[in-house]
Amino acid sequence: MSELKDKVLELVKRNGPILPVKIAKVVDKDVLFTSALLSELVSNKLIKLTYQNWGGSPLYYVSGQEGKLEVLYDALADKEKEAYKLLKKECVLVDNELEPAIRVALRNMKDFARLMKVNYKDSELMIWRWFLVDNKRFEELVKGFFVKKVVEPKEEIKEKEEIKEKVEQKKLVEPKVKVEKKKLIEPKVKVKKKEELVKDDFLDRVVEYLRGNDITVLSTDIIKRNKEVDLLVKVHSVIGDLVYLVKAMDKKSISKTDLISAFHKGQEEKLPVLFLSTGVIAKKLEGSLEKEFRGFLTFRSFSKG
Repeated sequence: MSELKDKVLELVKRNGPILPVKIAKVVDKDVLFTSALLSELVSNKLIKLTYQNWGGSPLYYVSGQEGKLEVLYDALADKEKEAYKLLKKECVLVDNELEPAIRVALRNMKDFARLMKVNYKDSELMIWRWFLVDNKRFEELVKGFFVKKVVEPKEEIKEKEEIKEKVEQKKLVEPKVKVEKKKLIEPKVKVKKKEELVKDDFLDRVVEYLRGNDITVLSTDIIKRNKEVDLLVKVHSVIGDLVYLVKAMDKKSISKTDLISAFHKGQEEKLPVLFLSTGVIAKKLEGSLEKEFRGFLTFRSFSKG
């Protein structure tokens, strides 16, 4: 087994980012077995996996191969592609200066966008960082934001002082108008939750189904609008509450690749998986589902209506 793990690791080092199905062909093992080996290598922090799926599965890679992850661009949704181009061009973006849809898109692009809290003197900013920007370049760019934030209010106050002087010089009979120095405060932008920003009928049906089965929804994440969602839920049982990752897909037939992808997500989060679908799993998978996934993944079909 140790030799096989070493071989898988070497394949990722040579060919990453790479799909598990390609590794499985080289080592002459089935995809599920290979995926289990990859999950163990990820747990040991020897390799990494992408958040974005490619063909229904994440890509595996090692440190130093991050630049090759841009191949995932084609798998992004339209708004995410727009956010991708903007962040790649600017390298850093101030979160509260962006339109809500772009902010949501950036939060979905965990492979390419890093949200960082930066403090400078008495100021604080939440800044998006392009994943390939090194620390030195990032510090230079961020410093420019803070300098701008500090200088602009002073210029504003100076202008108001000049106006005040002109008013006083006129010496009008009317009551003097007191021009106060006002701090320049940018309007706060309310960050809405993803569920509030995007209406998703499929998500609503999934939540209704879960609640109808006495399952508490803790959080939701829209992967593909009206098609695929991930949820964190609490399942009530006689032995206590159990936390599950729910993968829900609006799809006629669920493939082994879909199940493996959900299994990987559960392994990453260290949670068992409840797979919900409006369709059914492929016939050839019905008999081996419980055996192959060893209780880590449970499949249920629910009505689309």
